[in-house]
Amino acid sequence: MLDEQGGGCAICLRPLRRTLGGDHRKDSDAPVTDHCHMNDRVRGILCHSCNLAIGFFPERREVYERAMHYLGI
Repeated sequence: MLDEQGGGCAICLRPLRRTLGGDHRKDSDAPVTDHCHMNDRVRGILCHSCNLAIGFFPERREVYERAMHYLGI
């Protein structure tokens, strides 16, 4: 999956380490497997920062749209 993403985070594209293991809470380049909390389906591989960021938002499109509007994006 990481190869399909070009070797980087699916959101910010930061290059990620190719080996699993380690503590992704301390290693910013450690890959984190992201999944949907509603159906447990794996969505992709993220960096710790992006995984943390989306983890704080509820999984609803309108929340992300309001956040983007608030940021002026």
